Parts: sequence; structure tokens; C-alpha cells
Amino acid sequence: MTDRIQQLANRRSYLAKLRLLLRREVNAVELLSLSETEERAKQQPAANAKNFRVPFDWLSTSAFDLLIRTLATLNPSPVILWVDKARICGALEVPSLTAIDFSFPFEALPEGIMVVTTSDARDKMVLDFYEEDGLRYLDVELHGAGWPSADLAPPVPTSRTVH
Repeated sequence: MTDRIQQLANRRSYLAKLRLLLRREVNAVELLSLSETEERAKQQPAANAKNFRVPFDWLSTSAFDLLIRTLATLNPSPVILWVDKARICGALEVPSLTAIDFSFPFEALPEGIMVVTTSDARDKMVLDFYEEDGLRYLDVELHGAGWPSADLAPPVPTSRTVH
């Protein structure tokens, strides 16, 4: 399948995911070109890293909101949102990390991963979420020059998933 056909076949569902994550209308004209997307995907931040595991529900807490605001202060650059199909449809650059609504439902991204990189390629956050033994977890990885220096004390997983 050619790039254009793949792009058209996946665009509707991809834009729907972006709308959910940004709580606003997202149009195809806002997406980076495929060549720009590939170029941005090659850029990697410094090797500094901080990793932690928390309950998935932590995304909806004031503690996570504080983390996001702290990261946005440490590196106020626009960010690029990477979810499934970004390399097929084009990644989306948004003005700030705080423009993303991280309180999405667990099922919203079935692939279980979201990556956010700063447009200056200095920092990256990987959110990897999954279910294990009836608990929903979120592994957070902070990479780069600034974001791993964020001072935070994430909670310890304690709650069971309610279905």
C-alpha cells in the first residue's frame, strides 16, 4: 500500500485519537508532513533518564498535573505527540505539554503507549500503560536534558482495577 493510501485509510481514527487527547478539533492540515515526521522521529534527547511505575489512574490526579506543569516549566518548547499511526499520518506538534489532556480512559489508546517529545528534541516522555494481575499500571519514562531533573514523588500502586 502506498504512503498516501495508508494515510487516508488511517486518518479518521488517528484524528479521533488526537481530538480525545487534546479535547479540541484537530484537522489533517495541522499534521506534520511525513518527511518532517520521519525527521523528527530520528531526533533523540540526551541519555539522562528517570523511570517510575504508578497506577494508571494517576494520570487523572493533581500530582500528575503538577508533574506536567513542572515539565512544561523545565522545557517550555512546543511538543510533538506520538501515538499509533503518527508515522503513517503525520505527527502533531502542539504549543505546550499542558495542551494535552492526560486524563483519557485506559481503553482510548489500545496500543498502550504514548510518547511526547519537545520540538527542540531535548526532552522526551514515554507513557506505557498496561494491565497486569487485575491492576492497571503506567510506566513513565522521562528522558533528556531537563525533564529527568523534575523533583517528584510518585505514589505507590495500591488500587485494583474495577471493571
